[in-house]
Amino acid sequence: MRDATRVPSAQTDDPTQRPLDPADIAAYLDACIVEGGGDPHVFAEALCYLADRHALRSMARACCVPADVLYRQLSGKRPLNFSTVIGATRALGVELRVSVGEQR
Repeated sequence: MRDATRVPSAQTDDPTQRPLDPADIAAYLDACIVEGGGDPHVFAEALCYLADRHALRSMARACCVPADVLYRQLSGKRPLNFSTVIGATRALGVELRVSVGEQR
C-alpha cells in the first residue's frame, strides 16, 4: 500500500498477522476505504494483501477468473472490475454495503 494511506494492521508482511475473521477483515477493509480516501487502488491493494497464496485460488474461483488474472487486477497491472471486487469480498466472508454519508 502507499505509505500515506497504510493502515496499521497492513504494516506487517507476516501472513500469520493478516486478519482472518470476517469481522476483522471487514474492519480492515473499512479502514482502508476511510484512510485511503476512497482510492480504489488502496482498496485493491488491501484485497491483494488479504489474498495470500492459499486464499488466492479460492478467491479467483469466487470471482470466476483465473488466479493470475485476479492477482494482476488486484496488484494494479490490469484494470480492476467491480465484479471482481464483489467476488473477492464474498470469498473473504464480507460484503460491501452503501450507507448515507455526511453532507458536505
